[in-house]
Amino acid sequence: MNAAEMAQLLGTISLIDPRVSRRDDTEKELMAKAWLVIVGDEVPYAFAAKCAKEHYRVSSEVFMPVNVVAKWKSERERELEKTKAKELGSSPKSQGMPDDVRAKLVEMGLKRP
Repeated sequence: MNAAEMAQLLGTISLIDPRVSRRDDTEKELMAKAWLVIVGDEVPYAFAAKCAKEHYRVSSEVFMPVNVVAKWKSERERELEKTKAKELGSSPKSQGMPDDVRAKLVEMGLKRP
């Protein structure tokens, strides 16, 4: 997300929650830049807008950068876990028992041939 998108997001939020609005254009620009520093430019506009929508559906509290950052962090961790799980699932270790181990277990009577 860039500064213009952040300003757009804050403008939209301020229509719902006047506590987020600022008086003049300079304040609005500075607020958008400050939020962008906190939220980070890697967060997509659509994701932040979705966070605001979900927030105001269940809360009357003022929307703050943490409402985006916490969900973004959680989303990234979930994606990382999925990636790790896929990597583990495709590793040679998960492809079955090695033949020599299988033979030894059969020999010991612990596994059927």
